[in-house]
Amino acid sequence: MSDISTLGVTIKYCAEATAGERPTTGYTQLPRCKSIGGVALTPEKIDTSCLEDTVSQYAPGRADTGGDWPLVFHSGGMEAVKTMLSEYAALSGGKGMWFAVCFPSLTDAYFVKAAPPSTLALSDISDNSPLEIPVNMTLEEIEGYATAPTAA
Repeated sequence: MSDISTLGVTIKYCAEATAGERPTTGYTQLPRCKSIGGVALTPEKIDTSCLEDTVSQYAPGRADTGGDWPLVFHSGGMEAVKTMLSEYAALSGGKGMWFAVCFPSLTDAYFVKAAPPSTLALSDISDNSPLEIPVNMTLEEIEGYATAPTAA
């Protein structure tokens, strides 16, 4: 087996039809994605030390993502990102939005539920470089790898 390249990776989104349930179909691709931030799961430590302990004692705690999920798009994807932000803003009844990171050589995608920002940010601008659109999401839930969604 050879290693998998990131060539051809896409990111797609879909709003929940029923609050709290990840959609399995109807995902829309966000074009011109330049980078997708990783999702690290760092286990927290629970200090279980007592006064008589001379060395701290710990138990494993819950995993922490840090809550941030940065995405970056080239300017050619701006209209699609703005559409996604509008669709998120229109959600009601406790519904959220799911994102799927899809790999062309895998049958699974990586799923997260995330809250997009309310507006687009301004990226750093420098000489002789492309305009990039940073979209910093707040991670709400992680499902991880599961069967990739079908097209919208």
